[in-house]
Amino acid sequence: MPFDVDKGIIYGPHDLDGSIEYPVEKPTSVFQAVQNLGLDPIEWDRMSGFAFPDRDPEDITVDEVIDKIRDTNCCSGLRYPLEIWVDKLGWFTIEVFKEENSDSY
Repeated sequence: MPFDVDKGIIYGPHDLDGSIEYPVEKPTSVFQAVQNLGLDPIEWDRMSGFAFPDRDPEDITVDEVIDKIRDTNCCSGLRYPLEIWVDKLGWFTIEVFKEENSDSY
């Protein structure tokens, strides 16, 4: 289902200031979920095979995965946790959880 992934879930309020310790148990942004994914080499390789089949997984950056998610722009429903597609066919997804104090979606 098409979904506006830019609607406040790509980056959370503290994602880029260095105050978050990874892994995050329940990521509340795409950035946090992708950072978690990058800590697991087996899952990163799996994701790379679906989303970037012609690339070496070690050469793929978090920013490139986020760009791919923006380009794919799909999720498997609008209830939390959101299952956001990384690749166009939805073979590999990441979960984003609702922030405790959030009213969106």
